[in-house]
Amino acid sequence: MANLRTQKLSVKYQCTAAQVFFRYLTQIGIVPLTGTTSAIHMKEDLAILDFELTIDECDELQTLL
Repeated sequence: MANLRTQKLSVKYQCTAAQVFFRYLTQIGIVPLTGTTSAIHMKEDLAILDFELTIDECDELQTLL
């Protein structure tokens, strides 16, 4: 379940909480692997490249780990 901060970022960037988390991982150098076979989920996974989290947002998400 996504926390409130992740949910707020998903509203800001018009994406899912999972996309916010995947984008965060990508920005810190981790390639998230999903193993999905769903075309819809594959498109959602690639859509993380359509936005970029700020440094402050990444710092806040770091506290969730």
